Amino acid sequence: MKKIFLTGKYGRGKFVLVDDKNYQSLNRWKWCLHSKYATRTQFIRKVNGKQITKTIRMHQQILKTPKGRQIDHVNGNKLDNRESNLRIATVSQNSYNRGPQKNSRSGLKGVYWHKCKEKWQVCIQAKRKFIYLGYYLDKYKAAEIYNEMAKKLHGKFARLNQL
Repeated sequence: MKKIFLTGKYGRGKFVLVDDKNYQSLNRWKWCLHSKYATRTQFIRKVNGKQITKTIRMHQQILKTPKGRQIDHVNGNKLDNRESNLRIATVSQNSYNRGPQKNSRSGLKGVYWHKCKEKWQVCIQAKRKFIYLGYYLDKYKAAEIYNEMAKKLHGKFARLNQL
């Protein structure tokens, strides 16, 4: 495992983890931080005096993604681009592996405060449908319920709450 340090205003002091076998081919470019991913810009052509460029994400250069698929970072760290941490996923599978929302009152995935009932509500999404799993006084009990259902519905893509 090797580190590739990022450049630019937002990348200063940050680095990406890559496998030794990919280091040489990736380190020949300058990589910067854009939307929490390591990216580089590639020149395509000039049209009417303007440069046409394309943004390439490092993880997409490592794993060639089939059309209609995405790359999922298993551990959720978008700067860990070791092949053991990358896998091809559908859009749904990739969303299953997201962490809790930043504005989450509980700080837990799938656990929300229900103001009227004054209880923690558990909800999970699968196959484009929301499934409500009940209300609980204890948010950690609610998180356990979410984790159990996530394992069943999301399998290896399930992002579980750390209890």
